[in-house]
Amino acid sequence: MKQSRLYTHHAQLGATFEEVTGWEIPTHYGDVAAEYRAVRQAVGIADLSHRGKLRVTGEDRVKWLQSVISNDILSLQPGQGRYSSLLTHKGKMLTYFRLYMQTEAVMLEDVGEIGDATFQALRKFLLYGVKAKMENCAESWGLLLISGPKAAHVVQSAFGVDVTDLKPVEFVTAQIGGHHALVLCTEETGEVDIEVLLPADSLLTAWTSVMQAGEKFGIRAIGNHAREALRIEAGLPKAGPDLNEEIVPPEANLEGKAFNCIAATVKWAGSAVLSVPPSSTRPLRSDFLCATSVSRRQNWPWNSMATDIRLPFTPCPSTPSTNRIPREDHVR
Repeated sequence: MKQSRLYTHHAQLGATFEEVTGWEIPTHYGDVAAEYRAVRQAVGIADLSHRGKLRVTGEDRVKWLQSVISNDILSLQPGQGRYSSLLTHKGKMLTYFRLYMQTEAVMLEDVGEIGDATFQALRKFLLYGVKAKMENCAESWGLLLISGPKAAHVVQSAFGVDVTDLKPVEFVTAQIGGHHALVLCTEETGEVDIEVLLPADSLLTAWTSVMQAGEKFGIRAIGNHAREALRIEAGLPKAGPDLNEEIVPPEANLEGKAFNCIAATVKWAGSAVLSVPPSSTRPLRSDFLCATSVSRRQNWPWNSMATDIRLPFTPCPSTPSTNRIPREDHVR
């Protein structure tokens, strides 16, 4: 089973582990409710190194990706990014990822835990003669998530980069542990979410710097249970339990975010299905509607009052009852 370079440090912090797509990842660090509160009130840090990560280089890298993925990337400049997906010929979702444009490469990061699915799916389209090379960075690169109202302050203190003006899927670069790193603005918890994508050799340096910078804010390490509760509350779908081969992007309200038929200059797999008039597509599925009308800070019930409240949440294996608001005793 694969392990993050930070496995020993997670264990020293009291982490309980679980297996996800062949990786041992932290489930929690002893107090899921405290981890949840840290992100909502201050700052938390999570190790997402188990997620799929790809690096595409070569003269044809942008043109090749444009021909196979579901969103338009020709207009992207270095420092910009975009959500996209890879679809079947019927318009069903094989993968869902964020794409980041660099000067000499394009980085892809899975939104969710689906192992090597994106790499294996894309490699089938990398035909002989295409001047592009794809590197599977799942184990050679690490990924950290810093979330919470104080996340931007912690990142600036730890790495000396200002991320306060970044929009989702934009990024800046930094030197961390002698390696070139991407500091990304993402969407994972509904709070300020900053990710650090960097070679795994610098992962410990980055983790230590964030923990030291966040100490004055009471930073906590965040496990999978708390992170999933935060994600579900924010109504953010991810590849795997929510987005899979049973779903077309419009059903998850991803039109204009993960696919763009109008702007696309080439026809990618599934584009014909998604190009039909809106009245002909299936409606948004009710199980993707999160209770956004309920104020998460005032009414999120980490108490027994939530017992009889039933709301349509995205399906999630980490919450025992997917048609109820997660309770504190559900996520321990």
